[in-house]
Amino acid sequence: MKAELILKVVAWRILSILITLIVLYAVTGDTQEATWITILLHTIFTIAHYIFERLWESKVKNKIHELKK
Repeated sequence: MKAELILKVVAWRILSILITLIVLYAVTGDTQEATWITILLHTIFTIAHYIFERLWESKVKNKIHELKK
């Protein structure tokens, strides 16, 4: 199951990067600019997702566990 989850996450990340790149290219008309913005956005998204997961594990998950007692 864990391997399937990792594959799903990687597949989604690739798809979301491609969608972002295509949309930005359509808006800017510049491959280089679209590429750099895509890299920047997805770096920010990855960092934000990591922070969110850490906060969730330390705060929300513990609260939910306490409420179930």
